Amino acid sequence: MDIILVIGRLRPTSAYHFTGKGDGEDGYEAIGKWRDPLTTKPTEAECLAEWEVVLQERAAQAVIDEEYRFIVAAAKQQKVELLSLPNWATWTYLEAETEVSKLITGGITQTTAEAAIDGIRTNNVALAIADLKPILKNIIRAIYAVDTILKAMAKCIVFIRDILKP
Repeated sequence: MDIILVIGRLRPTSAYHFTGKGDGEDGYEAIGKWRDPLTTKPTEAECLAEWEVVLQERAAQAVIDEEYRFIVAAAKQQKVELLSLPNWATWTYLEAETEVSKLITGGITQTTAEAAIDGIRTNNVALAIADLKPILKNIIRAIYAVDTILKAMAKCIVFIRDILKP
């Protein structure tokens, strides 16, 4: 038991003669003459009970410290992973936007894609294709909406990367 710590918690302003080594291993017997006339010397049972409280507090703090270390390590790993994305380390937000657009749309504009759908020929045999044109155009609009969202996300990632750079 660390009797200096325990006495400091139980009787913080009391004076006493300490006879131990002060290495945190001293027990109740290290309390020499009690010099405070206004307080009583704590009993060994009181000291042991307070020591148990100290140990419980230390255990709880150790759990908190470990959780904190885990959170910090995870954040550092995420930073490393973000900074090590292939090619992203040097891209500007415009280059990120262009790359996302190439991956999703192959560089074709929405107008060109819709014109290609309009160019689908219909004949009497395949009248159902004409009914599919509006549906295909809606799909194209949705793809371009996703493209816009992903380009904005790419800009954000590059912006965050620039903030996190050491």
